[in-house]
Amino acid sequence: SFSKEFTTDKNGEISLTDLEPGSYTVKEITAPDGYIVDDDISIIQINGNENAQFVFTNTPKPSLSLLKYDPAAQKYLSGSVFRITKIEDGSNYLDRITDTNGKIQLDNLDPGIYSVKEVSAPDGYILNEKEYHVELFPGKTSQIVVENLAKPNLLIVKTDAVTGKRIKGVTFTVNKVDSSTLTTVETDENGEALLEKMDAGIYKITEKSVPDNYLLNETPQLITLEPNKTGIVRFENYQKPNLTINKVDSITKDPLKSAKFNIVYASNNTFTGEINDLGTYTTDENGQIILENLNDGWYKITEI
Repeated sequence: SFSKEFTTDKNGEISLTDLEPGSYTVKEITAPDGYIVDDDISIIQINGNENAQFVFTNTPKPSLSLLKYDPAAQKYLSGSVFRITKIEDGSNYLDRITDTNGKIQLDNLDPGIYSVKEVSAPDGYILNEKEYHVELFPGKTSQIVVENLAKPNLLIVKTDAVTGKRIKGVTFTVNKVDSSTLTTVETDENGEALLEKMDAGIYKITEKSVPDNYLLNETPQLITLEPNKTGIVRFENYQKPNLTINKVDSITKDPLKSAKFNIVYASNNTFTGEINDLGTYTTDENGQIILENLNDGWYKITEI
């Protein structure tokens, strides 16, 4: 005969007067924002000239604190995007991004088990593909820490094979062995070429060009790049050889000018079998023929 809805006032109270004696039930329909509904149903018999009091308690909804962390650099990471989903209702999810403190704070969640998965890593970091599960309990804040590993770097160092001097202006191609994508780099004043924020994996580094006075190093190198590390490959180059022909008197050993020689070059490359006639050269006033920055290989010198 009596059914009515009431809302608690600023003191958290509902006061009813002039009720008819009888048995009453009281049930909470909606809880204040941020609280879980009290499912208890209270039943009381109210007789004439009696006052009754009910006390309902509400527990705050749980919270989730998610932290994104780089264990190597010991710092928290901003800019990481996470998808948070209640497992029993996977169609509803929240996409959130870590703030400047590497944190996502979610309040007023329903209790239950949640899935936490990174969908986009911060710049320079490898995506953490693991799916984490966390259970949220009423009145409590659950915390989860998800770690990221920094993408590796690749450092190419180029030196003179004899002096150890760093060589500028050497170009290399770099490609991941399971990819056709090529990157070309050139060594700087320090004889170095640095590639940052690479994907982890196996790479092939091939020398493509060198300064004019050096021989090309035709042997590629493979390297495995690992997270949080800088992989280093070192290439050495020999300078191009020089050839000096001395023409002297067999008795006096005096130098002889104007002697003519024919020079033929044969490549060390057994596949091409390259042979080149370099032409005729004449000794100078010192009885010499000097050829610089030659390719390595075989030379046939014939006096003509």
